[in-house]
Amino acid sequence: MQDLTATVAARPDFEVFKRYARQGNTAMLLERLAPTQGYRPPRPDQPNAPHGTYNGRPIIGSGARIDGGVYLGRKPREAIVVDSRGAQGQLARVYHDLVNRVHGEVEAGLGATAVSTSAFLREARRWFRTHLLTLLADLIRREMPYDEAVVRDVAVIRALRPDDEVELDIYVTARGGVCRHQVCLLGLVLELAVRDGWLVGEVHLDRKHVPGYFSHAWVRFVDPYGDVLILDPAQGLFTRWAELDELGRHFYGRELAPNAQH
Repeated sequence: MQDLTATVAARPDFEVFKRYARQGNTAMLLERLAPTQGYRPPRPDQPNAPHGTYNGRPIIGSGARIDGGVYLGRKPREAIVVDSRGAQGQLARVYHDLVNRVHGEVEAGLGATAVSTSAFLREARRWFRTHLLTLLADLIRREMPYDEAVVRDVAVIRALRPDDEVELDIYVTARGGVCRHQVCLLGLVLELAVRDGWLVGEVHLDRKHVPGYFSHAWVRFVDPYGDVLILDPAQGLFTRWAELDELGRHFYGRELAPNAQH
């Protein structure tokens, strides 16, 4: 993040950047998908697909559920299928490994102290929330480090055409991906943690395109007390919104121009 923000701040048209940084990315994606055969627009009876569906799967974007969805690019590239119940089982394995780590850390901390099951779970949830940022950073380093070569190799081996579907599990197995793969994995893990009561809050996969600067994606997690986490594994950034400087808030801000979507 520091390298990227320093580059932007050094450019003479930073004020132009700040204006365009209010543009979302999802609206441009939906405009591209509209004429394609696989796209279906949002419907009132599909509240979990606020951006519509592609080949029957909800399109992943802010406000949409990640598990069971598909992540497509503003420009045509692979369509990443995120499904914790998928046959390959890698996504479920990553999540269960994380939960097992939490259990192990809490057991080690308690030592020989005898506690009830309910007390153990309370302590495990507390430990999970306290160490969340470190846990997520470690998970990415272990399961999906940033690696463009892996993305190229998967595209070649699978003979992927634009908007062809490919399971996120494939990139976990290959141990690599870029920002879009990393945030899909983090977002999914957080969704499952909320589902199982480890965390309380909302998970959003945000994305933004600023012409001449970047096209990027990250995860925003909002707890019930208004605390906001910004998780940008490609930039090595795992922090709270309150700790971002002015430039960081322009990058990760959600103030959008009219009709724009993340």
